[in-house]
Amino acid sequence: MSGTIKQSNGFLPPEPLMHADPTAIGIWDLGADDARGPAYAAPTPGARDQLLLIRLHHQPLTILYLPQPPGTEDAGAVLEATWSAAASAVTKHIRSCGCLPEPAGAREFAAALAADDRRCPQLLPTRPAGAAAVILCTLGHEQLLTRCLEALTRMSCSQFEIVVVDNRPSEPGTRELVSSFSHRALVRYVAEPRPGLAVARNAGVAAAEWAQYVAFTDDDVVVDEQWLARLLAAFSDPLVDAVSGLVLPLTLRSVAQKRFEQYAGFGKGVRGERYDLHTHRADDRFLYPYWGGMFGSGNSMAFRRDALLSVGGFDPALGAGTPTGGGEDLAAFTDVILAGGRVVYEPGSICWHEHRSLEDALRRQVLSYGVGLTAVLWRYLWRDPRFSATLVRSLPSILRLIQSRSEDRQAERLPADLARLELRGRLLGPWRYMVSSRGARSHSVAGSAGSDQRVSSVAAQAGDQTRT
Repeated sequence: MSGTIKQSNGFLPPEPLMHADPTAIGIWDLGADDARGPAYAAPTPGARDQLLLIRLHHQPLTILYLPQPPGTEDAGAVLEATWSAAASAVTKHIRSCGCLPEPAGAREFAAALAADDRRCPQLLPTRPAGAAAVILCTLGHEQLLTRCLEALTRMSCSQFEIVVVDNRPSEPGTRELVSSFSHRALVRYVAEPRPGLAVARNAGVAAAEWAQYVAFTDDDVVVDEQWLARLLAAFSDPLVDAVSGLVLPLTLRSVAQKRFEQYAGFGKGVRGERYDLHTHRADDRFLYPYWGGMFGSGNSMAFRRDALLSVGGFDPALGAGTPTGGGEDLAAFTDVILAGGRVVYEPGSICWHEHRSLEDALRRQVLSYGVGLTAVLWRYLWRDPRFSATLVRSLPSILRLIQSRSEDRQAERLPADLARLELRGRLLGPWRYMVSSRGARSHSVAGSAGSDQRVSSVAAQAGDQTRT
């Protein structure tokens, strides 16, 4: 990998993506206890360098590249770099809550942090009233599921239940594994034998009928302890119907993982965003709001349950496990916006995704992204008369996007082989969506997980109980 870009498509500094050696991923929380140094998402033996998400009172400020391996970083240099990259974000945070004296420079910032008494009101987010369900869909990968559940049960949040949807219940062991966590949290097992991630997610939504909010992640994800609490806090705004969070790579050990981050990482940066049809439009983006790549991703998202139900849940013709291979999460975000709702990107809600480490798996994923993109657009072409007008208005931005991507490929800022593969997938998307739609008509959220035969209670259904 070669070339120079300011930021990868995963909103990361590009330097560690340009070599094949392992790169560590960590978080450094600034404040009175910053002498502890960074905490790392996963062990990275032999790491040549590192990426650090810098937070102040759990609020992301910037993502820094450090060319030295873990354990050799200099706290003073990190603080200087943070101030240089994120002085405006630091000032905005301090002005919003008055938690520190407002610094004029890096030296004053360091002095303020040294005296920090950790009483910032943003350390613990305020969530709206109402119970929540975390819906975790799995194909029974025992090691991944165990790691994911370990993180979910450590979260600092109240009034939530974990609903594990087994999308391959013929494989033994998942029910027993879920049951083993019942002493730590409210956990429920749901069997959904019909294939497809959208179908499985709809089954989870249907099973969580007591919840006001439904959050989603995947079994190849590790969540931060405040992941759910910060997703839910965004619903304090009654206009917000959906929220997504910041997704960072769990590891960058292989070339395939780095190529994914360079080409199509899940991250959307450290700045929060709002999207709707009126006051928070992003008309400079590709086919806004019909292609929701900017909104977030399905491994870190939450909805008001009634808002998700009102748009029909997830389209069962889209997503992993169907001929389209993806797009059900992005279509759900768009459906919420088209129905008059608002989507928020909340970078304070953090999780880490374990990218595919092998090249063949990466190539299959990129091909699926191409299929999913045009499958989603084809869906709206046939369903929504507003799409055609949006397409015409978006022609200038589409041409700019095509030109930009072409220049990136020529300058080796994007892997050209992956771009060609995604293009091949885009040509297949409309046809595959039509094929998938024929077999998905009975798989809507209304018909999912409604019977006692498919829903098994592992822990007593809690409703309004609070987990301490």
